[in-house]
Amino acid sequence: AGNFSRPTMKFKILGQYPREGKRWQIGEDTARKLEAAGKIEIVDGIVKRAVYPEDEIENVTYNPFWSHLSAKDFGTAQSGKEILNSVMGEAIGFDTVKPVALIEELLSHFDKNSLIIDAFAGSGTTAHAVINLNKADGGSRRFILVELMDYAETITAERVRRVGGEFDYYEIGETLFDEDDNLNPAAPIAQLREYIWYSETQKDLPPATDEKYLLGVDGDTAYYFYHEPEKSCVLNFEFLATIKTKARRYVIYADASHLSGWQMYNFGVTFRQIPFEVRKY
Repeated sequence: AGNFSRPTMKFKILGQYPREGKRWQIGEDTARKLEAAGKIEIVDGIVKRAVYPEDEIENVTYNPFWSHLSAKDFGTAQSGKEILNSVMGEAIGFDTVKPVALIEELLSHFDKNSLIIDAFAGSGTTAHAVINLNKADGGSRRFILVELMDYAETITAERVRRVGGEFDYYEIGETLFDEDDNLNPAAPIAQLREYIWYSETQKDLPPATDEKYLLGVDGDTAYYFYHEPEKSCVLNFEFLATIKTKARRYVIYADASHLSGWQMYNFGVTFRQIPFEVRKY
């Protein structure tokens, strides 16, 4: 019986209405099917659905690869902490460190060539487990660790180095867009160039040329990113005169344009205004 009034949920089941101020939780069609199947009964004056053992048998059979992992065999947060301190050569101060053996056990049930991603890497236990497993069974598992805390370099990455891991280490730079989806003025020019080229062509940015603002040529179109944070970059005849690359079409990103629509059409130019026409994907 529900707590909210809905007239369509108030009808007789086995000749009985719901209690005062209540309603049924099932619709009338469902109620009639359950009545016909003998799956509803009255207990102590209250209408209840009868559940039999066969009703609880799931159609899908699951075969979990563990049911219980004992602390004796796979460790605890305390043993994980001791392993970390031993690797680092000093007390690190982490109180809840996953035991390496536990993660090894879980990962051992997946393919030896798996890519393991840990989005909350902490002290780097996942990478430690991957390295141990690869040494034990000759696997080629790889890992990606993500950690936003300031110990990512000094603890997470350092632990992986000390247990023999080979990896590339990167730090996240400025975002291209702010929380309002506007272009971030602090974003590096090189990153903006790569992004805009990819947004136009879905390709990697080609090597730079002696044309400062040229991104590259794709098909019959040349792409230019005329932008510098400290000055206003305007698309005009003076800028067009600096273009050396010959193409049928030109897509030019700039802060503003002094060319008319007819002039841009005549020169095969498509103007995209920064930041408003830098598209977010």
